[in-house]
Amino acid sequence: MNIIYTYVAMMLAVINFSTPANAGIFGVSSFSECILDEMPDARNDTVAREKMRMCRKDFPTNTAKMKKSSFFGFSSSSECIIKYAEDTSSKFAARQIMYACNRLYPR
Repeated sequence: MNIIYTYVAMMLAVINFSTPANAGIFGVSSFSECILDEMPDARNDTVAREKMRMCRKDFPTNTAKMKKSSFFGFSSSSECIIKYAEDTSSKFAARQIMYACNRLYPR
């Protein structure tokens, strides 16, 4: 019985800590996912540009496969944009979030 509880607890932890922007519990796997992970808390354009440079350094190519809608993901780029850009102070960051959402999720 303890094995079942352990398994359920592990599965809940994986579900709880993974976000649509993440490739799973191991972190981001593309430039667009990095943007969604880093940009939402950018308070000004200077910081947003530096965050974009960090993502570009980690992911020099902009090849992100479009994600299929899933139980835990978004059904459209609009949902992604609203979630990640709604409270972003930087216009530059909001624009980068929009581009990343459009690359990752269908309209």
